Amino acid sequence: MKTKYNLLASVVAVMGVSAVAAQEDVNEGLKIIKETQSTVSKLATSIKDDANADWASDTASWKFPGMVGMNAAQTFHNIYSHDGVGSTFAVDGYLNLNANYTHARHKWNNSFSVKYGVNLSSEYEHNPKVHKAIDELNLSTKYGFKATKSIFYSAMASFESRITPTYNYKNVDSWFSDRIDEVKAEGGLQANETPIGHVNKMFDELDRDSIKSLGMMQNKFGNPNIVKASLGVDFVPCCFKGDLSMYVSPITGKFTFCKDDDIAPNYSMKRNVDGSYEDVRTEVGALFNINYTKSFSKVFTLISKLEGFYAYNKETYGFSDAFMKKYHQVNKGMVEVGSDVVDLKEYVDGLISSTQSLQFDNDGVMTDIYDKTNGWSVKFNLDLLFKLTKHIDLSIKTQLKYDKAEINYHKDIQKVDEDVLDKKVDRRDSKYFDSDYHYGYRKAYLQFWESTTLGLSYTW
Repeated sequence: MKTKYNLLASVVAVMGVSAVAAQEDVNEGLKIIKETQSTVSKLATSIKDDANADWASDTASWKFPGMVGMNAAQTFHNIYSHDGVGSTFAVDGYLNLNANYTHARHKWNNSFSVKYGVNLSSEYEHNPKVHKAIDELNLSTKYGFKATKSIFYSAMASFESRITPTYNYKNVDSWFSDRIDEVKAEGGLQANETPIGHVNKMFDELDRDSIKSLGMMQNKFGNPNIVKASLGVDFVPCCFKGDLSMYVSPITGKFTFCKDDDIAPNYSMKRNVDGSYEDVRTEVGALFNINYTKSFSKVFTLISKLEGFYAYNKETYGFSDAFMKKYHQVNKGMVEVGSDVVDLKEYVDGLISSTQSLQFDNDGVMTDIYDKTNGWSVKFNLDLLFKLTKHIDLSIKTQLKYDKAEINYHKDIQKVDEDVLDKKVDRRDSKYFDSDYHYGYRKAYLQFWESTTLGLSYTW
């Protein structure tokens, strides 16, 4: 009997131990589950914070930063100076306005900027005495929706134009030179009147349309206006703390508006049979935009921007290779038979304007004068800003640009024409005759400008 009680007590003891062990296992399991839940919760919170970084605790807000400034420079040399000639004065101003909105994952940046500058020199012997140095008018807007910590789905639009007409000063100089020679040959000047003074009066009497038709105006406000609209992705690497942004758009519309037929050829607009030009060029293509701004100290800031565009459709018009080759042979024949040498620019412009169709006779085959090509452009800006005091800045600004649609004559074509007419060079010399600018047509060239200024500024 005692043995039975002992056996029963052992079974109860074993069951008790087993129950305790099972309870401990359950408690351990519950502990693991709670720790897992805590880890998952922290991870979810972390992901949410990353997705809403910078704005997680912000409410909707607007910020309106901006800058206004003016720069000036002046030099003077008397008549005996060996270190320079005459006197010059230059002044330019700029205004940058911004309106930036942020809320949760939404970001909307708007900017308006205008730059304008002129220079005046005693060495400018004829009108216009004031030369434009810089003229830019830009308006842009960009909306972004934050997809991840570094990526925004974005839409962007921009507007570019000028404020006042831009003169082609080389063409102005050529016009003055021709008129002065005519006045000297014809005579008839009033008492105490100089040839250049007489021609200055002639220039002042020209209206704006006459100046354009004579090829002395490169562009003006509204001609052209360039509008871009795009959809893409904006990448802002976290490691650069907002200093770097890269925007890529596979769908971009670029619209060039130019209603002035005298200016339209400067921007490769489509020419109609009646000699007029299309008012609008529509291009669809891809756009990329890289911006990097870095303040290395309270004194020095670097600002750079690289932008490129490539059109999928062919809407940029230029002379066909067949036409240029044919004209080259015609010009060569004229020279070889001793015909009078004409100004190449005037000859080609006259030939085009007198053509009643958009084709020419290419050895019995009617061939198009113009070819359509894919438009493309690349522009790089680099600004170095030195904050000398709170309101005094030293800035070095540069721009390097190539635009397939912005065409001009070669820089030497006018000089070579004049040298040929003055019998200083022989056009048949291969170093002149085989050069591109000797064809007498316009094409795109690499554009560059640089500006170093010291001036006043105010930032808010």
